[in-house]
Amino acid sequence: MNTLVRPTSLLSLLCAAVLVSACPDAPAEGEGEGEGEGDVGEGEGEAGEGEGEGEDLTAPPRVASTDPADDAVNVDVNVNPSATFNKIMDGGSLVAETTFTLTKGGVLVPGRVTTFGRTATFRPDDLLTVGTIYTGTITTGARDEDGHPVETEVTWDFTTAGDDAPPQVVSVSPINNEIGVSIHRLLKVRFTKAMSAASINDGTFLVLQGATPIAGDVGYDVDTNTGTFRADVAFDPSLPYSATITTGVTDDDAAPHALESAFSWNFTTGACTQEPITLGAAGAFAVLAGTAVTNSGVSNVTGDVGTSPGVDITGFPAGELVGTQHAADATAIAGAAALSSAFDDAAGRTLCPIAVTALAGTPNLGGRTLSPGLYKSESGIDIAAFDLTLDAGGDDDAIFIFQVASELSTTANRTVQLTNGAQAQNVFWQVGTSATLGAGTTFQGTIMADESITLGAGTTLSGRTLARDAAVTLDTSTITTP
Repeated sequence: MNTLVRPTSLLSLLCAAVLVSACPDAPAEGEGEGEGEGDVGEGEGEAGEGEGEGEDLTAPPRVASTDPADDAVNVDVNVNPSATFNKIMDGGSLVAETTFTLTKGGVLVPGRVTTFGRTATFRPDDLLTVGTIYTGTITTGARDEDGHPVETEVTWDFTTAGDDAPPQVVSVSPINNEIGVSIHRLLKVRFTKAMSAASINDGTFLVLQGATPIAGDVGYDVDTNTGTFRADVAFDPSLPYSATITTGVTDDDAAPHALESAFSWNFTTGACTQEPITLGAAGAFAVLAGTAVTNSGVSNVTGDVGTSPGVDITGFPAGELVGTQHAADATAIAGAAALSSAFDDAAGRTLCPIAVTALAGTPNLGGRTLSPGLYKSESGIDIAAFDLTLDAGGDDDAIFIFQVASELSTTANRTVQLTNGAQAQNVFWQVGTSATLGAGTTFQGTIMADESITLGAGTTLSGRTLARDAAVTLDTSTITTP
C-alpha cells in the first residue's frame, strides 16, 4: 500500500492539527513547503509540491498521515486510529459507519469520531481484538470547512499485537490524581487482554493510605478484563490514597505473560460522599401507597404493589404485574413503616447540600447535568423544557439525593438520563408534598412523596413510587424496580 506523509517533528505534529499560519516559521501564502512524500494512492511528490505556488484553498482536501501508519504491526489494542488532513475539516462530515470507518474482516467496528483542527480520530466503543488486521477508511463524503470533498477514498491497514504480547493496563477508575472520590468507590483496572483471575488478588492489587495497607475484596470481571477492589470499610474522607498493580499479575495464556512493570495511580477522597438511603422492606415495592393504588390502561409493573393503611388496589388487571399485591397485609404494613424511616432519613440529610436555585436561579433542573450529591430545594423542583442528566463520573456507587420541600413535577416527554455509571437504584427523590410526572416522561430513581404520586400516560420509571399518606395513580405506565 502507498506510504502516507507523516510529520517529522513535534512542531509538525502540533501544526498538523491547527492552521499553518498559526505555526512558527510557517510559509507565507505563495511560498509552499517544497517536495513531499506523496498522497495516499498518488505517488511521490504530491504533498507540498510546487514551491512558490502556495496552497490552493479550492483544491480538495487530502489525507496527509494516519496513526497507526499504513501496514503498522504490533499496534496496541486500545488504539484510537486517526487521520490528519492537509486542511481544516468539517467535523460534521466525518462520521463513524459512513465517512470514517474502521473495519475488521469487512465488518464495521462500532465507535464514534471526534475532530480537532485537521485531525479526525475514531474512538472504538471497546478494545480491538489482539492479532487482527484492521482497515481504516476515509470516504469522499468527508469535506473540508469550505465544503470541498475528499477527491479519492483513502484506506490503510494495521495489525494489532498478538496473543503473545504481555498484558498492559488500559484504564483505571478513579483516574490518576482524581479528587473528590466517593469513600465507597469501587476501584477498577482494565487490561488489554484476558487475565488469570487467580493472579489478581490482595497480593497483586494493593491499596494504601500513606504507608497503611487497606484491606478489601479483590475480584476480576472476565467479560471486561477488569480487576476490582472493594474496601472492607469505607475510605476515610479527604485523604490521599494510592493503588498499585504489581508484576505478579499475568494473562491467561498457556504460557502466561506477566505485566512488564508495576502500574500505580493516586486519588483523593472527597468530604461530601452521600450514604445510600436504606429502603428496607419498602425496597420490594414498585408501587406503595398510603390510601389507594389506581391504574388505567395496560400498565406494566415489575415489583410488588401495596397499600397501607388503605386497602384499595384497582386496575390490575388490565395492568400487568410481575410481583405480588399487598393490600394492608403484614408485608405492606412493614413496607409502609420502612418508607417512613427512609423518607425521614432523606429529609434529614445535611452533608454538603447544594441549593437547587443556586444552579440556575430557578427550581427548574431541565437542561442541567448534575454530579453526585445532595440537592436541596426550599420549594419545588421542575424538570421542564429540557432533560436532566445525572452524571456519576465513572462511579457506579455514586448517590444522588434530592430534597424537595413541596412538589416534584415534569412536563410531557421529559427524560432523566443516567450517564457514566449512574444507576437508578442510587437516585432518591424525597418530596414534601406530591409528585406529578408528565405524559411520556422517562424517569429514574425512587420517589418518596409525603402525599400523592401521579404518573401521566405512557410514563416509564426505573425506580419506585412510594407515597406515604395518599394515592399512587398510574396510566399505561411502565415501572421496574432497579
